[in-house]
Amino acid sequence: MDPRPQSEEEFQLVPESEAEPRGRGRALAAGSRVSKNQDLLNATEKLISSAATRRARGVINTPIPLELPFWTESKRALPNPLARGALFTATKDNNREYYKGTKVTTLANIDIIYKGEELRQDDMSVLLTIFHLARQRPLSKDEPVEFTAYSFLKEVGWTINGQEYKHLQECFDRLSANQVKVLADGGKAGYAGSLVRSFEWRDSNGVTLSKWKVWLEPKIAGLFTQDSFTLMEWADRKKIGQRSPLALWLHSFLSTHREPIPLSVEKYKELSGTKEKSLAGFRMRLKAALNKLKECGIIDSFELKNDLVYVTRSRTKQIAA
Repeated sequence: MDPRPQSEEEFQLVPESEAEPRGRGRALAAGSRVSKNQDLLNATEKLISSAATRRARGVINTPIPLELPFWTESKRALPNPLARGALFTATKDNNREYYKGTKVTTLANIDIIYKGEELRQDDMSVLLTIFHLARQRPLSKDEPVEFTAYSFLKEVGWTINGQEYKHLQECFDRLSANQVKVLADGGKAGYAGSLVRSFEWRDSNGVTLSKWKVWLEPKIAGLFTQDSFTLMEWADRKKIGQRSPLALWLHSFLSTHREPIPLSVEKYKELSGTKEKSLAGFRMRLKAALNKLKECGIIDSFELKNDLVYVTRSRTKQIAA
């Protein structure tokens, strides 16, 4: 049963570092063996357990985050590891791949293994909004984040119609039916689990709920420790629009760097997860996306020189962040 439009209800909205690129080939490389996946899972769990033990002994006194940090209404927060690679691709065809525990192409000091249906920029917009709704409240397995689908669509800037209600439901399906294993920043940030623990949009009788419910895994807050996440301008992302997925990907990727490092056109192709077979074709699309960011005031300038891409972020945006 497809979600049905609901009546309008007010939407209740209850540091950047640099790294060298790594990896070659396709955006999502050949699948790692099960043993390697388990090693990463074990490492993530050990990271969290070790930190808890050290805090209990007074070795370190930074508290384990039980909730997401606070940010203002105009911002959206995303852990740097999720933005610095091809976990959320810039692809725009209708054929999403399914990955069986594959290593995601990322920058250095980040390891991500992903199992599930391919995630794209529409899924990122939904996840950013859920993080925003969940901030400054306990991340409890018993207390969901609640919202009307109507207000959620307005917040992400999508059209209010039956097709987009179904689109939203499909995004939550993808975000909850996956396994993500992350180790980043030399072990400072780690996570193993689904991006969304679970969600409900209809009751046991198949009737659409007046308010949808979403649960996050509490330990996902471990990806929001100091210097491991970036605040981005929500108005800028909405200004770009959903028809420019590469520009959306660039917005989040470049936001994680105060001074973006020069990368080759080929590396941008790999990191963004696009499926163009032709590098020349991608180069044209990349220029168009960068021009879109420049028109929106997100970057001041860009230049392609010897097939390296040089980008200067907007100084005004950096100060505002």
